[in-house]
Amino acid sequence: MEGKPRQRRVGGGATGALPQLEDKLLFILVFQKTNSLQTMHGLQFHLSQPQTNYWIHQLLAVLQRALATLDVAPQRDASRVVTSPLALEGAPNLALDGTERRRQRPQDASAQTDKFITICGILYLP
Repeated sequence: MEGKPRQRRVGGGATGALPQLEDKLLFILVFQKTNSLQTMHGLQFHLSQPQTNYWIHQLLAVLQRALATLDVAPQRDASRVVTSPLALEGAPNLALDGTERRRQRPQDASAQTDKFITICGILYLP
């Protein structure tokens, strides 16, 4: 990280609430999974809301870069899900995260299936 030069020697000052890398990883993964309010998330890790906000913004960028580097970041384009490294590796299930919306559907079951695949651009892999 770039910024001002250090005012204290390394290891000087108070020990933070997230001293270890494992604590930071747990912090950001729990936040990603639960998407809780920052105040509530901070209480779980003994942080104030401003400290929680700071760490979320710092660690989320690191997590996103790490997932992209490992090529396991979530696919945003549904047509690329089938060719993702996880699908080609033989992962047992693929997860689709989306929002339900009301829509008119055909009465015929096969037409409904075709319409679903066309809209989502997904193929189910058993």
